[in-house]
Amino acid sequence: LAASGYAVALAPTVSFQGVPPDALTSAGVAIVPGDLQRHLSCSWINYDAVIISRPHNFERVGDVVRTYQPNAALLYDCEALFWRRLTLQSKFVTDHAACDGLLQDATDMRALEERIVIQCDAAVTVSKEEATLLAGVEGCCPIRTLLPAEPAVSLGMRTFDERFGVAYVAGWQGGSGSPN
Repeated sequence: LAASGYAVALAPTVSFQGVPPDALTSAGVAIVPGDLQRHLSCSWINYDAVIISRPHNFERVGDVVRTYQPNAALLYDCEALFWRRLTLQSKFVTDHAACDGLLQDATDMRALEERIVIQCDAAVTVSKEEATLLAGVEGCCPIRTLLPAEPAVSLGMRTFDERFGVAYVAGWQGGSGSPN
């Protein structure tokens, strides 16, 4: 976005240790320091759009954005439907109580994620399947799918032992309980 000429600010949910990553600041991304509500409530701060990723972040700051930036388009980056991840994770748990807990968490998360797409102006998913699921929610905002494909990468026929060069592991900080 910054390379396309937009003024971009990032409000990290976890504080950077020391200075922000050079790649962000070098790309022209401003880092919002401190309390997001205080920042958004400043009379001279007027965003055209605010993008919130992940349901727990939306739950924490969605109302703050609507209150202090009422003219900003509120966009939700689904990244992945967390209720589906929890449901899939429950299939790998052998303890019945833990499985039931995950299924209840999935039910609660689905209600949250469906509420989010009703409250937003638009949302983005990473799969057509998830876009279809969300589009079925009554009162849902417009949904766009942005497939996470890298155009410079092509699939090959090499076996695992013959591969080299690139590895991608998502959610590596999620711990052993993560569906990743």
